[in-house]
Amino acid sequence: MLDPVSLGVVITGLVGAYKAYADYRAVVEKARLEQHEPPAKTEAVSKGEQVAQVITAEVATHGATDVQQTLPLFEANPALFAVPLQTLLTQLAARSEPFAARLRHLADEVKLASPAAGMHGEVNLKDNAKAYGPVAGISTGDITWTGQGNADDPRAGKKA
Repeated sequence: MLDPVSLGVVITGLVGAYKAYADYRAVVEKARLEQHEPPAKTEAVSKGEQVAQVITAEVATHGATDVQQTLPLFEANPALFAVPLQTLLTQLAARSEPFAARLRHLADEVKLASPAAGMHGEVNLKDNAKAYGPVAGISTGDITWTGQGNADDPRAGKKA
């Protein structure tokens, strides 16, 4: 089984691929209504379509009602429901090892980047510092923090 951070990266990638497909379907529907030629399906959209089919089937098998109800909401508004879908898939994967394994296998099938490819840097907690909640996702920029300490102190981390 993947560690929680790697699993979170896999789920983020899968939801991103699914979002590309959902966005494409909306564009195709708009083109149909306006009687225009729809755009060609890209490789990203094809991957997203495969991801959508597998996630839908797996959620029907392993998911509770709340997860199953989130899929149509996500497809109707992917920008708004991407994070809730990621959260629910992460929770479901934490409860079901077969579901987590299927998500990892799916990421390999559609050739999503390896979880390690998006993970760089480190987090150091010292003294009375605490980290709350799951850590999942990708940060490609600076991390902002709040807390006591001197931002010029090299031991204090970087404040953006």
